[in-house]
Amino acid sequence: SSARQKLLEPARFLKGVLIVDVVPSSPAHASRLQTGDIITHVGTVAVATPEDFYRAVKSLTGTVALQLHDHPAPVSLPEP
Repeated sequence: SSARQKLLEPARFLKGVLIVDVVPSSPAHASRLQTGDIITHVGTVAVATPEDFYRAVKSLTGTVALQLHDHPAPVSLPEP
């Protein structure tokens, strides 16, 4: 049906990295990241896969700014 086709269009899927677990006492926990949050950017770099995320974070030092879907302001992720 056309409704199903419309739902399955690639543009309708959110691009980002889904957080599936937050380790207690980790920098992510300290930054109040939650299971279900979706990271769309690391700094100014768009991320669509876990590999994108790890590549972007690996190239940075210090506090990292993460942009989450449906969050107006970036979240600061401190260095471990």
